[in-house]
Amino acid sequence: MKAAQRIIAAALAFAAALSASAAGSAKNSGAKPREIIVGAGSAYKPYWYLDENNKLTGFEKAVFDEIDARHPEFTIRYQVLDFPNLLLSLEGGKTDVAALQFETNPGRAQKYPSGPVG
Repeated sequence: MKAAQRIIAAALAFAAALSASAAGSAKNSGAKPREIIVGAGSAYKPYWYLDENNKLTGFEKAVFDEIDARHPEFTIRYQVLDFPNLLLSLEGGKTDVAALQFETNPGRAQKYPSGPVG
């Protein structure tokens, strides 16, 4: 249950940050929505996985879909990547978000912000 609460809290913080960065932009001007590319894994059930139709699904995808539905100033697109490439794509600017149940370690803590564990 704590993991689900952390995911929801992180997603809400992400949505708030997106909203703040877009205040007065696409929503008010009728401009084209900003595309947010989410790098996601596909083999970490129940968070991210491919269903029987090879369609990306899972709890975290549902959270991002809800953010997408509530914020018309953005459109979220998913890019399925192997685990080793998620953070590399984020570093290289190919994705805007790397979403998976990452463990923290000293190397990641220096490069990427993360919340408390537990």
